[in-house]
Amino acid sequence: MEQIAEQGAALWVVSPDEPDRLHGLWEKEGLSFPGLVDSDGEVIRRYGLLNEDNPPLPHPTTLVIDQGGVIRWMQVNEDYKVRPATTTGVAAVEGGGPAA
Repeated sequence: MEQIAEQGAALWVVSPDEPDRLHGLWEKEGLSFPGLVDSDGEVIRRYGLLNEDNPPLPHPTTLVIDQGGVIRWMQVNEDYKVRPATTTGVAAVEGGGPAA
């Protein structure tokens, strides 16, 4: 989180979960970054991330979006257990990696 903040960036999570469930997860896991509740799936659909086999869930995705709204790096996984290493995301923020 510190390395991301040093680059003037922020980490956000977008979830279709109801606010109470998302808040409970944040408390349980001791998370401090913001979460966006997307209960109608508008953001998930806008980015083409809806898991059609298991709606309303999105495919697990990591995006680096610059201040102009340009996607500079993106990784989408169909398997929710596969996530990019933290260092990969941080490197994308630091280098403003190319859009995928």
